Amino acid sequence: MTELGVAEAIVQKFALYHTKAAAVLDNSQIKGKFKKFISESNSGNIFRVYKNVNKRTLDFE
Repeated sequence: MTELGVAEAIVQKFALYHTKAAAVLDNSQIKGKFKKFISESNSGNIFRVYKNVNKRTLDFE
């Protein structure tokens, strides 16, 4: 299984158990298919990726 496949499986588990999650990543780490995956994930309310952490970031819904 590719790294992207693992990420997709993890997000599916979050959705299955109605759990929200977030990750903080540097933009230089986001490229290719993973960038598209992040873009799609950020449009939902299960999993989000942020550049940095602040109060607003912690309150996503």
